Amino acid sequence: MLLIFQGQHAYISSSWYQCEEVPTWDYLAVHAYGSARVITEDELISSLDTMLNHYESHRENGRTWETFDPELLKSEMKGIVGFEIEITSSQAAAKMSQNRNDTDYKAIITELEKSNEQGEIQVAQWMREQRKGLLK
Repeated sequence: MLLIFQGQHAYISSSWYQCEEVPTWDYLAVHAYGSARVITEDELISSLDTMLNHYESHRENGRTWETFDPELLKSEMKGIVGFEIEITSSQAAAKMSQNRNDTDYKAIITELEKSNEQGEIQVAQWMREQRKGLLK
């Protein structure tokens, strides 16, 4: 089984470079490989109970497992297939214009920060962190 976890990503226009080149895409990603198995009903209940406790127990009127009608839970669980994945290997990639010279790198960040797209702004922030001091 392959799991793909995608982080920030953005189209990078070649018009932002000093020299003529083709456009590209910057991205952060992790590929995890492993084997999966369907978990038992008891394991699924335990997992859902743990999740609800984590996300709901601190909330005012939080909905934890024991606050639901058992018949509702039984009905809803028919639509859930729980599974567990044993990760056997992983690969991470950060293709974030790290090969660009400082001038191009600054231009990319500047252009991405003009965007209204949250993902593009996040890419700019990540890039800024990698070369602290480059942009003041």
